Amino acid sequence: MGDEQTWRRVLSIAATYERSVIVVSATSHTTRQLLAAAESALEDVGKALEISLQIRQRHETLIDRFLEQFDPAKREDAGCRCREVIAVCTAILENHLKGISNTGTITAARKDAVASLGEQLSSRLFAICARVFGLKTCFIDARDIIKTDSDFGKANPDTAKIEARIPLVASRVTAGEIPVIGGYYGENEEGAITTLGFEGSDYTASLVGAALECDAIEIWTDVNGIYTCDPGVVEGASPIPEISFREATEMAYFGARVLHPSTLKPASEKGIPVYVRNIFEPEHPGTKIFSGAESNGPVRAITYLEQVVIVTVHAPSTLMGYHLLSNVFQVLELNHMLVDVVKTTESSVSIAL
Repeated sequence: MGDEQTWRRVLSIAATYERSVIVVSATSHTTRQLLAAAESALEDVGKALEISLQIRQRHETLIDRFLEQFDPAKREDAGCRCREVIAVCTAILENHLKGISNTGTITAARKDAVASLGEQLSSRLFAICARVFGLKTCFIDARDIIKTDSDFGKANPDTAKIEARIPLVASRVTAGEIPVIGGYYGENEEGAITTLGFEGSDYTASLVGAALECDAIEIWTDVNGIYTCDPGVVEGASPIPEISFREATEMAYFGARVLHPSTLKPASEKGIPVYVRNIFEPEHPGTKIFSGAESNGPVRAITYLEQVVIVTVHAPSTLMGYHLLSNVFQVLELNHMLVDVVKTTESSVSIAL
């Protein structure tokens, strides 16, 4: 969702499908800018509001450039509606920034509310622009579909509630429309906005696709699928044509940046294949992820993690074996800390975090 050229590519791809639902991410760098604005508001609300203005102006420029090739009447109407959306979202952001400045703190709930504005913006704007392009799109707020717990920042979806709400999407598809949904965010039981974890838009797509029992879920990105190694690090890395759900999930968890680590769980539970494809090379088949993928050798791919620390806990003589492990993992659970690797000895445990 980088710029107006990318939007046109996405719409050209969407136009080739008989029936579809589109889940979009925020435009490039928007989520990071939103979080930067929130952090800046703690010390300098003026600087935070400058970032808000930059976000507003960038989206207005994107819309103007996208619409400039269309009929003046359509361009004017869509442009007005888009600017209204941008103005409303910007006003919400500025209220949050002033609230952060006044209280001197960023609550987890407020941080999610701020971070979600990128997808709220892009999905509303994209639905309007797609209509001008010629597609019968309709905006559906992710909060009406994606129900979660209150673990802000990495909320856990409630699949039963999502399946109960999915007829809102299915009915629009049956009516011949193309629903457009913002990824990454949802809401808890109290109606507060939550997020699914950074880069979580593909997770939303998988949740929606699984609930709809779609024929396929496609993740469109800027690379030709999942690679044997990071092509930016290892020369000669190549796309993997087919890979299993388990392998792809482990790769995502251990550093492959193409997918959110939780993306594949909803699809694998319903047996729905997931394709990772390239917006800029739509003719390339990309990577197919499904349970029946065969492995052609002992090594499928290599991934790596950055910013890892190893913590070693030594036990006193009175605390050995499973008592040590139990106590250590209770602390990890209490603090919601993800463990990458564990190594144990008779009197110690080392954990990669």
